[in-house]
Amino acid sequence: MPFIFGPDAWTMFPNVKRLFDDVGSRPAAERAGALATVHSFKAEMDDAAREPMFPQNKRLVAAEELPDPKA
Repeated sequence: MPFIFGPDAWTMFPNVKRLFDDVGSRPAAERAGALATVHSFKAEMDDAAREPMFPQNKRLVAAEELPDPKA
């Protein structure tokens, strides 16, 4: 939230903050958060990260390289 709405996001949306805190305090959420200390995750979005997330991009680039059928 603060990344998108700025540093005062939690004061602007107190109910969202309450929901976020309630969900975050659940045991499963705490276990999921603890995974960040056990495993290292890639945080930056580069071409290697985009490829599995958006496989259609490779197909779209290949289609752009095809000759124009109207020419």
